[in-house]
Amino acid sequence: MSLLRSTLLLVSLLLPAAAQAAAGQVLFALGRVEIQRGGQAFAAARGTPVEVGDTLSTGPTGLAQVRMQDGALLSLRYGSTMTIDDYQAPAPPPPAVAPAAGAAPSAAAAGGRTALRLLRGAFRTVTGLIGRGSTDAYSVVTPVATIGIRGTDYSAAYCDGDCGTTPDGLYVGVSNGAIELSNDGGTLVLSNDQYGYVRDSTTPPGRTLEPPGVLDTPIPPDEDGEDGGEGDGTETAAGDTAPPDGAVRTESADARSLESGQPEGDYELRPGTGGSYAYAAPGLRGSNDNGVYTDDSGALNGFLDNAFVSIGTARNANTGFDAGTGLRWGRWTGGIAGAGDGSLDLTSSSLHWIYAASSSAPALRITGTANYVLVGNTNPTDTQGNIGFLGDATLFADFTNQTVASTVSVGINSEVWLGSGTGSIASGTPLFDGSYTVGVNDAVGSPVSSGTGSFHGFFTSGALGAGLGFSLLDTRGAEVSGAAAFALQPGGQ
Repeated sequence: MSLLRSTLLLVSLLLPAAAQAAAGQVLFALGRVEIQRGGQAFAAARGTPVEVGDTLSTGPTGLAQVRMQDGALLSLRYGSTMTIDDYQAPAPPPPAVAPAAGAAPSAAAAGGRTALRLLRGAFRTVTGLIGRGSTDAYSVVTPVATIGIRGTDYSAAYCDGDCGTTPDGLYVGVSNGAIELSNDGGTLVLSNDQYGYVRDSTTPPGRTLEPPGVLDTPIPPDEDGEDGGEGDGTETAAGDTAPPDGAVRTESADARSLESGQPEGDYELRPGTGGSYAYAAPGLRGSNDNGVYTDDSGALNGFLDNAFVSIGTARNANTGFDAGTGLRWGRWTGGIAGAGDGSLDLTSSSLHWIYAASSSAPALRITGTANYVLVGNTNPTDTQGNIGFLGDATLFADFTNQTVASTVSVGINSEVWLGSGTGSIASGTPLFDGSYTVGVNDAVGSPVSSGTGSFHGFFTSGALGAGLGFSLLDTRGAEVSGAAAFALQPGGQ
């Protein structure tokens, strides 16, 4: 059994002296991440201050996350460049007009403002105090349109000959809240689970029925509290968790394209395989109608694996839900879990879980192939107590030959772990497992170790989604584990 804990990637270096108060700081840097300031360029690492006038750039495999002073989170995808044109942190209100306990002052009253400029690439952001008031306090300028917001979690990608076969233009998607797209052609407002496209600066913004593939830019939660921390309702990671009002937030819901229906191919109903299927760390599965136990929010509290495994004094972290597939995920950490007559010490480690509940026997695919896209995940953890970042994960299924193929890419403890492998689908069930070949590189891409790994998982009814858990082990004895949620890629069958 692999019981693991985790941290964000750390890279340290000396930086030029800051010329002014920082607008924010880098929380995470994987691969090549640079800041251009005052005609000079230097590598960015965790803790690097970010100032007005800075231009942040990520290399072909680089990823960066920035925390602004007002609490906003900004995640830049690989091959992206963004400039901080203006930033003023909200000032606390004078005591005479201090808000009631638990209330936040508006950005307009506090005088805060944010002005960003996307030059290329893609980003995702969860806004902070600025933008919860007037939309005039926040803007992101792109070559074809300006984005204004009000209390929002959204993604954007600008393509200019660098997105393969995807047409050029600006693509946006809203996970929670609302944004306003404006250019010379008009204005468009998008809210929860809506997507938009702007071809050029004179063409009116328009809506799209499906989420554009170029918007795959997750924000990993930082469990040291730097992104709002666990339990405050602001954690987000590709659909992870709930907004402050406690309602579960859906990353892409029906728009991801359940409208496409079940994938083409043959199906059969197999009695005895219905109910709930759970995966929690390599080798731990609970199945059948009574095999999964949850709290009122759907977070896993226990499951059957020969003996009953219960959360005990541990807590759920990294919890997430995807309405399109019905998948829920998270991990137990920070306490003692029960396992039959024994116990699992999770005070400085984690147990990852993912499940999908079904009230009837699932329709299982028996022919055809399917590609899947990542829609959510837990933060990977290792045996040294580090929390990492899932850069990418893929899943392909060949139902005719009952085989699967998967890859994972993890940034953790100043290293990049890459797993690639194949496996098989267990006959007559929605379960699958396989093995990985593992390579470990340092932050600049030089090999440092190798090893093997394993993955286990299940398909949801109709193969519209899949849950996967993985464990990667290298020759030094280090081990990395995590869980990932997948949805059927529209047209990827």
